[in-house]
Amino acid sequence: MSPNSVPAAEAEYVAPPAVSERRASSVSKLFKRLSTPIGPTQEKRLTNSDILKIIDKVKTNDPSLIDIDLRDCRILTASHSIVLAEALAHNTVVKTLNLKNTRMNSQFAVKLGEALQKNTSLLELNLERNAIGPAGIKAIALALGENSTLAVVKLANQDLSAGADAEQNLAKALDKNTRIVKFTLTIRDSGSRGVIDRAIARNNEILRKQRLVQG
Repeated sequence: MSPNSVPAAEAEYVAPPAVSERRASSVSKLFKRLSTPIGPTQEKRLTNSDILKIIDKVKTNDPSLIDIDLRDCRILTASHSIVLAEALAHNTVVKTLNLKNTRMNSQFAVKLGEALQKNTSLLELNLERNAIGPAGIKAIALALGENSTLAVVKLANQDLSAGADAEQNLAKALDKNTRIVKFTLTIRDSGSRGVIDRAIARNNEILRKQRLVQG
């Protein structure tokens, strides 16, 4: 895998203690923000037309749309989210997607998982504080086993528990994935939690060595 610059409450699972927040902060500075993200201060002014324009830009690979930040957006409908997920499958421009607290569910997560198996540009994904259940988490896990660009994946604080089966699927996927350096989700299965801990620590060490080589 070619190195790329990456960014680095129910009990929340995060990268193991050996990986400091300071390092994660340092890694995140390597990102170049090439456009102004759609942030929460703008969300209050968003209309249905605005959401459709964003989706159209994703569909057409518009180079001006690098970061999508729709956190806390209350006008993002289920149909919007499905179309957005499908559009991301072939988009090669968008680097970050923040849908925190946007009422996303498993149906959306399944579609997004399918897209992530094909997407080669997304670096950061935030789906925290939604209603993604076991089926959605398993779909994302399947995608993480194939995706080779995502470095940050945030899934913490879902309304539904992932369940042991989905957690085991996540553990298998992250054990295989050598790219993800930050991952958040409550993991109750101790065996799965241990596998994920080791995988995240390993990936951060890989990143550290890559940065040393790059100077």
